[in-house]
This record gives sequence, structure tokens and C-alpha cells, in this order.
Amino acid sequence: QENLDQVQAMALDLQASLTQAQINGESMEPAEFAPLLERTTRKLQKRAAEVGSTIPEGFAFGFERYTLGELPSPTDVPRLVAQLRSVEALCEILLKAKVVMIEQVGREMFDAGGEGVKSAPAPSSRSRARAAEVAAPTVQVPLVASNELFGVERLSVSFLAREGSVWDALNGIARSPVFMAVVDLQMENTLAASGQLGKKAPPA
Repeated sequence: QENLDQVQAMALDLQASLTQAQINGESMEPAEFAPLLERTTRKLQKRAAEVGSTIPEGFAFGFERYTLGELPSPTDVPRLVAQLRSVEALCEILLKAKVVMIEQVGREMFDAGGEGVKSAPAPSSRSRARAAEVAAPTVQVPLVASNELFGVERLSVSFLAREGSVWDALNGIARSPVFMAVVDLQMENTLAASGQLGKKAPPA
């Protein structure tokens, strides 16, 4: 009985740890999602400016179709809100690490087959081109399915940073109260790849 009590206490402690900052969805009207996305985008853009990082102009953080005027399906809204908050939490970690630039953010496109309702005129060819530029980085690791014990959101991100900021970002993910697990990591020395490594250049 003592052993059982100890194991139950350990399980409850673990559960409390994993749920202390868990991100939940929220029901709202489909028309309310776009303003929430805009507020979140502005917040992250402002934060990037404060720390000296760059987020490309018009960056939609994986939600391009909704910045172009499409309304989400009412049944998709709670999970979209959860995904948006997850993206915000991840980007906050990268910005705290002072990465040079957040280049791409991808999410699981569970709503790709949904019948969204257009609430704005068809986007221009320039808008379509911008949406195509921010495709998610490819991750080869199979997705983990959500179940009755836990939910999973797969995010992918591509960013440019100095080596110290990369380690700060990875340590920030490990320390985050929001439970995250890195399942695929690809790093490239952009100076070496462009043939500039070792060449004299003015200080940046």
C-alpha cells in the first residue's frame, strides 16, 4: 500500500508538471479568429523589434489562408486557436534567444480539406506568391496521434541565428513550462554553404 501511494503521488506530480502551462483551444465565432491572429502577429512583430530579431513583413505564421480573408470552419476554430497559441509560445522562445530571423513556421494542416467561407475578395497574385513562400519545412518523423490521454500538435520552424542563439533556443524549449519535444533537427552553416566562410568581410 505504501508503494502504491508513492507511485500514485509520483504520477500526480508528473501530471501537474505536464499540465501547468498546457495550451487549450477556445470556442469563438469564425469571424473572431482573424482579429486574434492579427493581434498575435502584431505582438510577435513588436517583440522581434524589441530584441533586434526580424520577422518578414506579411509573415502569417502558418495561417496564410486566414490572413487572406478566408473564414475557418466553426468546428476547426478551437484547434486553430490552440495551434496559434502554440506557435506564439514557440516563437517567444526563439525571440528570447535573439535569433536573427524567423524564416518559416509550419503547422499540421488539419483544416486543409475544410470548406472555409471567403469573406474578402480573391487575393492578388502578389498575395498568393507571398503565401507560397512560407511553406512549412519538411519533417520526416511520423506524426504522433492524439488520444484520450494527451493531445499533440506538430510545429516546424526554420530560423537563422548565431550558434549561441541556437543553443539558447534549444535550451529554452527544454526549459519551457509548455511541454515540448524536439523530434527532428537540421542545422546548416550558411556561410560555409555560400562559400563565404573564412573570407574577409566588414563587421556586421
